[in-house]
Amino acid sequence: MKDLIGLRFGSLVVTEFAGKQGNFAMWRCRCDCGNEHIARGANLTSGQIKSCGCVAKRNATKHGESRTRLYRIWYGIIRRTEDSSRKEYKDYGALGVRMCKEWRESYEAFRDWAQNNGYNDTLSIDRIESTGNYEPGNCRWVTKSVQESNKRTTHLICVNGVSMSPAEWSKVSGIPAYQIRRRKASGWDDYRAVYEPLDINRQHHNK
Repeated sequence: MKDLIGLRFGSLVVTEFAGKQGNFAMWRCRCDCGNEHIARGANLTSGQIKSCGCVAKRNATKHGESRTRLYRIWYGIIRRTEDSSRKEYKDYGALGVRMCKEWRESYEAFRDWAQNNGYNDTLSIDRIESTGNYEPGNCRWVTKSVQESNKRTTHLICVNGVSMSPAEWSKVSGIPAYQIRRRKASGWDDYRAVYEPLDINRQHHNK
């Protein structure tokens, strides 16, 4: 694990190691605005996180839309994918879900995409591929009933008494989530679907 103490990432300066969250190293940072923020090391070094969120708040004053529902949706995505203190972070940021750079750096870009793709105040944002990021090619606007239906179709896989989604098992075994789902759809048992190496899988399908 690389020591990040003292390094600057945008408006954040790392002050101390904050422990681990699963397999991820967490770092306590001091933002130039004075706030403290805890972030994953990978998010800092990749440039995904550059402030405690104050930059997004300042940007909100520029376009005058900080009180709109669409802005709250945009900012809510940032919080659940980046802020480890949020309870929903475990289902998003902790699983590697991110907001694409284009949207992260510009609310206006997100707003324009939304308005050009059917947004209205009765709809919610939904990821087409549940393990994918928040980005134009993987998002759509749907009714609440459709979104809830999509959540119910997430099938848990049980291995050695532990039940997790394909996305969560993918983090453990390294087998892509889509491949795990494909294996299960083909009738594979849970253990093989999660752990059988990809090269053996290809040999199996070539027989």
